[in-house]
Formats: sequence, C-alpha cells, structure tokens
Amino acid sequence: MSISLGQTSLSHVAISCTDLERSVRFYTQVLGLEVNESLGRNKGNIKVAIGAGTYIELFPFEMYQARNQGSLVHFALNVRCLKTAMAFLESKGAPILRGPFDIKGQDEQTIARRVVFIQGPDGEEIELVHNI
Repeated sequence: MSISLGQTSLSHVAISCTDLERSVRFYTQVLGLEVNESLGRNKGNIKVAIGAGTYIELFPFEMYQARNQGSLVHFALNVRCLKTAMAFLESKGAPILRGPFDIKGQDEQTIARRVVFIQGPDGEEIELVHNI
C-alpha cells in the first residue's frame, strides 16, 4: 500500500537575499507582487504574496549563509499573457536569461505552455509560464 501526502499545492518559496530591500523592490516593482503584512514577519523576513495563499519569503542573507549553500534550480510563476509580462519586464530592465520558448504536451505534438526565464536580484532564476 502506497502512502502519499494527498492533494498538495505550493505554500511558499524562501530566498536568502544579499540586499533585502533591493529584493523587495524587485519583487514588488518589477514583478508587481505585494508585500503582505497579514502573512506576518518573523526575525526580519518579508513575505511577498503571489496569490491563492502562496508567497515568496525573503530573508536577510546573514540568517542563512552558513546553513544553506543553495540547491534551488528555479521557481515558476504562472502569468496570463507571456508577451505582456515580457514587455513589462523589459520596461523595468529585468534581465531575460532565455526564452521565450514553447514546451510540448504529453502527446509531443501540442504546445502546452510557453515559458521565459528571468533573473532575480540575487541570481535566482524565475520561470514565467503561460499555460496554453
């Protein structure tokens, strides 16, 4: 008998930031997310709401530099229109790392989503996904 967690969803992504205020500016002014005080503050961290109860938790680098050498490859955010999102990001000077490109579905014929990768202020990769 297999045991599973059941239905799950992403709660949050935590990022160690070398310059917390710069990261807050990036996630709020460039990506358009909002600091959500209702999610609470704990020892200097700041929570930026993505939506539907999901958030990005930004920590001062000093809190985690010795503990975590990092293993995050990237995290992904869904967007309604990739073309509009890219135009907005370009106007804010956000570095686009690669893309946009299409990803095929399970049938290997149909385009399932279109993606682009950008870079956050501490080098973290952020994938923007438009599900087709």
